[in-house]
Amino acid sequence: MVDSNTSNLLYTSTLLRRFEYQIYMARTASEALAITEVAVPSLIIIDQNLTDMDGNDLLQIFKHNPRISFVPVITLRKNSDLLGEKASKERGAAYCLNEPVMADQLYRAVQALVETHPRTNIRIRTLLPVQVHTNPLTGIEGACTLDLSEHGMFLRTTRPAPVNTRLVFQINLYGQIIRAEGVVLYSNRTAGTPYTEPGMGLEFVRITQEDQDFIRQFIRNEVMRGIIPGVA
Repeated sequence: MVDSNTSNLLYTSTLLRRFEYQIYMARTASEALAITEVAVPSLIIIDQNLTDMDGNDLLQIFKHNPRISFVPVITLRKNSDLLGEKASKERGAAYCLNEPVMADQLYRAVQALVETHPRTNIRIRTLLPVQVHTNPLTGIEGACTLDLSEHGMFLRTTRPAPVNTRLVFQINLYGQIIRAEGVVLYSNRTAGTPYTEPGMGLEFVRITQEDQDFIRQFIRNEVMRGIIPGVA
């Protein structure tokens, strides 16, 4: 993450950390070049207005360096810079986003560039009590969410249900009870699961719009907690 504006740099880097990415921060083009001499990142994010070099010129240097030319780059531009996106795309940027970038927009762009199976909705790590019942009613004791999105969750439990099982459950979301039904997509017994903890991945198949909106707002609040967007 390269940005000479300290507020924007901290804001964007904090968002990325909350998305569980490891971040190297640079305030100048020279710092960024020094970092990439010793480490090849999975993604580079460059603000176009650096103090020691135009961000698009730095992008061009990266794209001409065979060590890192394959690394995808996102550039950040001011809303008023109508030519910024065109210049970035011509020099090889995958995305050009307005700064300060919206959390959802940043998440989708990063996911699309670095993940094998990219997500479109933010998923956060959180611990919330969950009551689960199958059909017929058989409780799964000690269940809690580990990751949560508006469309599903990873449920940590020592008794995961088989794939394709439909479960009725309720989540205590800081006093708000969310009731829904989900289907098991994978469990810790399934090859290729992204988790080492015992549990299962669930997709919501029946949930009210009100509850889904509440989850979306809860996630947004958690992601933005304690941080203020910088000034573009």
